[in-house]
Amino acid sequence: GDEVNNFGDNLSEVIGGLAAGGGIAGVVSQALDTSSLNTQIDISFNVPEESKRSVKEAIKGIEAYGIDGEAALEGVRRQWALNKDASDEVNTAIVGMAGTISTAFSGVDFTELIQESNEIAGSLGITQEEALGLVNTLLQTGFPPEQLDIIAEYGTQLQMAGFSAEEVQSIMAAGVDTKSWNIDNLLDGIKEGRIKMAEFGAEIDDGTKAVIEGAGLSTKKFAEWGDAIAGGGEKGQLAMLEATKALAGVKDETARNELGVKMFGTMWEDQGSKIVDTLLNAEGKTVDLAKGIEDVNASTEKLDNDPTVKMRQAFTDLK
Repeated sequence: GDEVNNFGDNLSEVIGGLAAGGGIAGVVSQALDTSSLNTQIDISFNVPEESKRSVKEAIKGIEAYGIDGEAALEGVRRQWALNKDASDEVNTAIVGMAGTISTAFSGVDFTELIQESNEIAGSLGITQEEALGLVNTLLQTGFPPEQLDIIAEYGTQLQMAGFSAEEVQSIMAAGVDTKSWNIDNLLDGIKEGRIKMAEFGAEIDDGTKAVIEGAGLSTKKFAEWGDAIAGGGEKGQLAMLEATKALAGVKDETARNELGVKMFGTMWEDQGSKIVDTLLNAEGKTVDLAKGIEDVNASTEKLDNDPTVKMRQAFTDLK
């Protein structure tokens, strides 16, 4: 994605654009006019009267980032609807963070980011600000912007396996680092692994027993790991890593691949050792969710001081 530092045109280009594009009207053609905006807020926002000014200011702030007026309206509306118990101040800060990220990374849709960050926060048990920091950090590592919806989906599965929000971020970043052709498919393999290995705790069929023993490993140990994985928590997470390390240690390639399919399903055929690399490379990585928030806030500050943004903000304030 594009860095915020490189965002926008310089001031002379803006002024040139004004001259060529029919003055202020050309620059703010996408912005909703005041009367229309007030009507839209009255109709579509279920907020108390005293919140309407904050909502309006939030929409105008997002428009100043160059986001289309209708998209700004819908994203802000969704944030206040999804996070109705939060203060106006908190919701304004969150839409500002989302606006910064969707401006910095061209493939990110503002409204979708509001939705996804709410879902990520819910699935990982973190705040929405932490969720946005997590998304920003992953995007910086090369996570595909068009696949943000899989973070909540697979995050839930990894949480069930006992991984914390920080560890989920590490696993997803490690998945990007493997240069997998398909991060969705790779994470699906890890999800499938959690489900399949948890089943070992209840029963290991004869075919799987033969594969485990053929790889020189203990069926009893796999049953113990399966029990722990099914239980989740820290024990479950450690069991999943230990089972994965045992698989990685199988010297014979054929035996390793047969066991890989038993543990991770058909995704093993697609991704193979990249599943192992993702889980093991994520181990021991330190992730600070607060640092993710700080990074977005620093980018927001740069964006707010950008001449183009300042000029757009001035124009929207005039309307």
